[in-house]
Amino acid sequence: RNDGMSSREQRTDSAPGHHPPMRRASTLSAASFAAAFMQRRCVPRCFRRHLGHAAFSSANSPASKLTLEDIAELKSERPLRIKARMATGKRKDSDGIIVHFQRHGQGTHNALYKKHADQMKELPDLSSNDRDKNPLLCESVIDAPLTEKGVEQCLNQQHAASKLKDVELIVVSPLLRAMQTADITFDKFKTRKDVKWILNEDVREELGLLMCNKRRSLSDIRREFPHFDCSLIDHDEDVVWDEHRARNMGYGGTPARESDVQMSSRAYKFLEDFVAARKEKEIVVVGHSALFLSMTNTVFDVTHDQDLITPMFAQAEIRSIELVFEEQ
Repeated sequence: RNDGMSSREQRTDSAPGHHPPMRRASTLSAASFAAAFMQRRCVPRCFRRHLGHAAFSSANSPASKLTLEDIAELKSERPLRIKARMATGKRKDSDGIIVHFQRHGQGTHNALYKKHADQMKELPDLSSNDRDKNPLLCESVIDAPLTEKGVEQCLNQQHAASKLKDVELIVVSPLLRAMQTADITFDKFKTRKDVKWILNEDVREELGLLMCNKRRSLSDIRREFPHFDCSLIDHDEDVVWDEHRARNMGYGGTPARESDVQMSSRAYKFLEDFVAARKEKEIVVVGHSALFLSMTNTVFDVTHDQDLITPMFAQAEIRSIELVFEEQ
């Protein structure tokens, strides 16, 4: 689900710009989801956990087994309905905003996950607090950077990025792999004075347990990426990470992974409080697979292009979506 197997995703080697196998996320029955999972298709995280597979739920995970009805209820309780469709050229709705979502390229944690799976002949249990079963508990993966392959994936996306001439704002997760991805993919945008770069904590990856999702200090970020506006980040150290762990302890004092409901709420908050309030009409958001999967499957109201909008993002993939915000 997360970062090319940094969390619950089961795909590691997708090429940049390549869409995972297509599926109809919100119309499948529970039996169909089970069958799809057994065939290792790309099933949304919320339903994976509902199926109860060890890689997606365990005793120390939050009890968040979202059903289609749960998702519908979450959407109905929110002030805004967020309609989404694939963007092809100019906006189709005068009130719409085009968002070019990009997932980061391959990180060292992705490579570690794959190496562990290859050696053990089974997928790591990323909800486990046992380092022998969960390689992403190691402090060596804190704020994992891109691998050489990840850098190459981002370089390969520069041509596609160069065509996005109307972009006015680039919003980036403060995790290193996402900042590197934005910095490489949109390198030519750094000379454009009409494009703003800003970090936003709400588009970072799943909080709680996996150490690859803990960020470095803001002081380090400012030294390495001086062109990023860091004004939305309040603390030098990763207080967001620390506070989530303090509030969400599982059995035996183990930090619990961010639940489906929590992640969906965070994704919605970013769209309502930040995106909907911006004056720009075309922006880039560089983030992570788990957050984007939650956003596209549990926040967006998708009536068209579902098979293009809702699948898991491949590493470094750019997906352009037009959003329309409506009060409900």
